[in-house]
Amino acid sequence: MLFQWQDSVVWNPSLRMARLFVSQVRALEEAVGIESGVGEIVSDEVEIDPVLLGAFVLALVKQLDSGMSETAKSLMGGGFAIAYGILVACVPKVVFLMKEDTRRLARRGEVLVSGEYWVGPIYEGLVD
Repeated sequence: MLFQWQDSVVWNPSLRMARLFVSQVRALEEAVGIESGVGEIVSDEVEIDPVLLGAFVLALVKQLDSGMSETAKSLMGGGFAIAYGILVACVPKVVFLMKEDTRRLARRGEVLVSGEYWVGPIYEGLVD
């Protein structure tokens, strides 16, 4: 599956991961009331509109940095991370002000989308 912008591949996940991400994005679009800029899956390709994606990511940052519950943040976090990583792949110099926890999610998304580094499990560091 190819996520593309201007004839460049910005992310190349498995078909299963791509479908899961697009489904998450559709749910997040409904939750924040804004279009994401992530197109429909057509012939194993998804077109990205970075202008719309930037507005969508900013809306997610505002939600994650608000006083919402940790459960809601956990539900939004994975989709946000990948969306942010895709946005950075399209527009490398994008900058958003965000709280530290949100910044860590954003960085995780950058790394996961780029595929350049190994990333440990998301639950790493949790204690009982």
